[in-house]
Amino acid sequence: QLYAYADSALDIRLNPLFRQAFVAVDSPTNRQWVSQTYVGLIAEGKFHDRVTFRAQHFEAREWSDQAATSIDDVWSSPVETVQLKGKTVDFRESRYLFRMQLPWFDLEGGKQAFDWGPGRNANLTLDRAGPSYVYGRFTASHKALSFDHLFALLRTSREEDLAFGTTTTSNGHRRTLPAPKRL
Repeated sequence: QLYAYADSALDIRLNPLFRQAFVAVDSPTNRQWVSQTYVGLIAEGKFHDRVTFRAQHFEAREWSDQAATSIDDVWSSPVETVQLKGKTVDFRESRYLFRMQLPWFDLEGGKQAFDWGPGRNANLTLDRAGPSYVYGRFTASHKALSFDHLFALLRTSREEDLAFGTTTTSNGHRRTLPAPKRL
């Protein structure tokens, strides 16, 4: 813990974020060594047990013995603002959360990545390592009854997806669908 402050109304904590990882791939078709370094800061806290917040930002670098020519060559995930520099890739990501809890409802907003997937009920399935996105959530509850409303701004970070839409092949026919304006 880098810094902490607490009194009867406010609680704030600052924590450094350091992570180092090495990936070694040795297969008949691919032999590659990758080093990933993350450096960042996490700030979190609460105010009167009703308002909570969390912000996280990191800068990262990935070194490899093979040059990266597209974002698909990057081993790290999730990544935003990618800069390909040959055998070096620089990227960063920011996430934040603001939540207000009131007796009958909660308001939440931020920029996060949700790990939605298979569960006991039908769920929306997104990539586990997808980048974070801006969202808002309204939750109202009374006893056993609960209502959730979630909206999000999902967008691709890949220019080719935006420019050309989606190409699919079905029954030997190739179709290119224009990129939708909304999801």
